[in-house]
Amino acid sequence: MTPAPERDAAAHAPSQAGAVSHGAIAGLAGGTLVAHALGTALRYAGAVVTTRILGLAAFGSFTLATTVTNVLSILSAAGLSPGLLPFVAEARRSGDASRVTAVVRAAWQIAGVASVLVALALWLASPWIARAIFGDPQMGEMLRVLSVMVVFAALSTVTLTLVQAFMGIHEQAWIERVLTVAVALVGLCLSWTLGLGVAGVLGATLLSAAVGLLAGYARLARRVPGLLSRRTTCDRLPTRALVGQSWPLLGTGLLAFALLWMDVLLMGVFRDRSEVGLYGACARLAPVILLVHDSVGPVFLARLSELFVHRDWPAIHALYKLAGRWSLWSGTIGSAVLIVWGAPILSLFGPGFVPGAPVLALLAASRLATTSTGMCGRMLAVTGRARLTMVNMSLLVGCNLALDLWWIPRHGAIGAAAATCLALVLINLVGTLEVWALYRVHPWTRRSVLGALAVAALAALAWPARDGWGGSLGWLVPLALFVLLSVGLYIVWDLGEEDRALLRALRARLWR
Repeated sequence: MTPAPERDAAAHAPSQAGAVSHGAIAGLAGGTLVAHALGTALRYAGAVVTTRILGLAAFGSFTLATTVTNVLSILSAAGLSPGLLPFVAEARRSGDASRVTAVVRAAWQIAGVASVLVALALWLASPWIARAIFGDPQMGEMLRVLSVMVVFAALSTVTLTLVQAFMGIHEQAWIERVLTVAVALVGLCLSWTLGLGVAGVLGATLLSAAVGLLAGYARLARRVPGLLSRRTTCDRLPTRALVGQSWPLLGTGLLAFALLWMDVLLMGVFRDRSEVGLYGACARLAPVILLVHDSVGPVFLARLSELFVHRDWPAIHALYKLAGRWSLWSGTIGSAVLIVWGAPILSLFGPGFVPGAPVLALLAASRLATTSTGMCGRMLAVTGRARLTMVNMSLLVGCNLALDLWWIPRHGAIGAAAATCLALVLINLVGTLEVWALYRVHPWTRRSVLGALAVAALAALAWPARDGWGGSLGWLVPLALFVLLSVGLYIVWDLGEEDRALLRALRARLWR
């Protein structure tokens, strides 16, 4: 292990544009991919336990309460994720430790004040929100308890973004994706065993958020010593500059969240709690398609911010295509799994969730639109086009809202999923075209597109045999065979040096 003084010095040292090869990028992505995969498995186990504790209707109320809390947490984070990344990159480049400390303290100050004010407002308004907007008094008590989550989540988001900015990609992923989810799962299992019901679910949720915040601060404190010490001097806090840089990203973040979860909120307004619970389970399953996409994303953001400081456009273009290739292949495999085996996967939540298979298929198609277009949104945000992404998101959220208001009262969960699917297809198409117009680069290669089509053909062949040998778990055999064949096809078809570096990182992480 690197000694603490050397590690701290490295954290403050300026970065060099060519210091990190694509092989090293693949290594970082490999480490985060293990964390994301494990975290995804734990998260779905937690969702299954939650539905078993609460039942379909109460799970709908819980889904609505957590969605409202998440929206307000994003608001409280004030766009500092990823708005902080260029500030930290510039401070590290200067080699001035006091400047780095000033950036960190300013970020905490903004998020801390905003989150406390928002949490207090939510605590006071919870009964009214539950009755007047959603017609669900039970949800009001959930919102009051979860109002504390706003503070935990906002500060944790900022802290983990700072860990990411110091290239602590692995630490961020393991804290956010594994540690917090594992703590929540343990709490949920204890609640189920002891029969604590709703109170146990809420307690497990709050405990996991608190543990994540403390762990994030501990990792950051090792990289930037003396953060909370009054004896540590720093430059003047760049609060105004941070707000000026981040507020467009705040708008973009809120709009992106609205695009993904506005349908859940409107389902709560127009439909009953049971249908909201069914849709909420599908909405939790669909992000498995983004497993590799989200694993590569933090690495892409951190590395892109470094390359953009040096205006190394050839390296930026190569990184964009590399991330796009991984996202396309993995997204095609994940979406095929949820479309072909959606019904038996939903049965794990309970028999009442099985009718949601068509909804899950539409949501899977929407996430495929995200993965098949690479990192276009992140590319625009980090390269100084944050306002452009906010304009795009504003127009598309307006379109999604109109479709939701039109389709949800008539078609319920299917209408909500269709609206989300169309909106995500549009936003990613527009983003890809804008990146091409501005930087003359797209995320695809001929071989990666043909490989994705080959995976789709395998899924079509698997459809008639999707039930396997029957029984409650017989479908797992054809599913596993499909995944193995798809990964094998990728290895044979399009394995390059970056991919081999990724596999080496995965093997090293798993062995350790």
